[in-house]
Amino acid sequence: MRWIEPEAEVSVPPGAQISLLRQAIEKQPNNPALHLRLGAALANCGRLGEAVDAYETAARQAPDEFAAGSKLAKCYVELDRPEAALDACRRGEARGPSADLHFQKGRALLTSRRPDDARAALRSAVKANGTHIPALRALLAPLAREPDGAELLDVCDALPRSSKDTALVRAHRAIALSRVGRSAEALQIVDLDRHVARVAFDPPAQFGAIDQFNLQLADDILADRAPAKPASEGLDYNPAPQFRRSEAFLALREFIKSAIDNFLDEARGRGLDAVMPPPPKEGYLYESSTVLRGPGHNGEHIHGNAYVSSVYHVLVPESVSGADDSRGALALGLCASYTGGYTPCWGTRYIKPVAGSLVIFPSHIFHDVMPSRTQMPRIAVAADLQPVATG
Repeated sequence: MRWIEPEAEVSVPPGAQISLLRQAIEKQPNNPALHLRLGAALANCGRLGEAVDAYETAARQAPDEFAAGSKLAKCYVELDRPEAALDACRRGEARGPSADLHFQKGRALLTSRRPDDARAALRSAVKANGTHIPALRALLAPLAREPDGAELLDVCDALPRSSKDTALVRAHRAIALSRVGRSAEALQIVDLDRHVARVAFDPPAQFGAIDQFNLQLADDILADRAPAKPASEGLDYNPAPQFRRSEAFLALREFIKSAIDNFLDEARGRGLDAVMPPPPKEGYLYESSTVLRGPGHNGEHIHGNAYVSSVYHVLVPESVSGADDSRGALALGLCASYTGGYTPCWGTRYIKPVAGSLVIFPSHIFHDVMPSRTQMPRIAVAADLQPVATG
């Protein structure tokens, strides 16, 4: 597999971007492209009402060229205006249907309590784009809570190959197999022993010992927290960290890529070649950081569009590392909240965090972090191998 570097985005503070666009619109008030960009910028800041106004202005100015129907519909859905969302979808479909339009239509229909019509729209989204992860999640998640896994299994097995090859569908198919009593097949997909690797990081000499390296990286991460977005119940998640520019992180990411390469080389020995598609020909590393305190935890989840996931533990409070219970542990396989209280046949593996170690596992394995029960920060970097579609 060949690692590639995604193009770096030029970062403009959201407020400054909105201000610049408004100034441009004052000079060119009849330019629909500017109103579209303003709508997107406002939506990204959560200013949905203003985003709707900007998108609707663009639609009035160029109704035959309006290509943001799904974005407008998304705003209406999140404003709890499903009928307006459905109208936006109809206007968008007049220009040509798309997976995103079908998906937003499905969301609006769910809000309108029309589940059968919603499922039809979500299936249309998947038919248009087999790797549309939000549509697949909306289609499969309710079925994962049903005691009888037969319908979930039937839906998973009827999906196109491109969908079946996603981590999201593999995870749900494993749940379905467990529910219907086909435990051996479920355990072939989720094996919390064979499918998990743990690797210690030996940093380059210029950083000193691992403790010194981790302290430098922890400082970079803590300095990168967004002051306008305070931690919620002990969770401070940064999906687009600026610390990617730090020397410590650049060294860490090279180690993570090498460790993932080794994990891929071991796929056959771990039995992963029988349950996962071949590794992508090209991929990139997607990173995020998490700072947890007190009751904070990530919530049970999978990385549905990734291939392999990993967690590097940067800073672990002494009360966590010295405890004889599961506080602060990485809980692999845990999904009882997601499934409505059902514990699949693979159970849960609690991995106590060790600063300086990387845990690697297939992206279809559900996971969470147990609350650390201390106000001292528990800091981790998550990194996924994201496949890149090739011709």
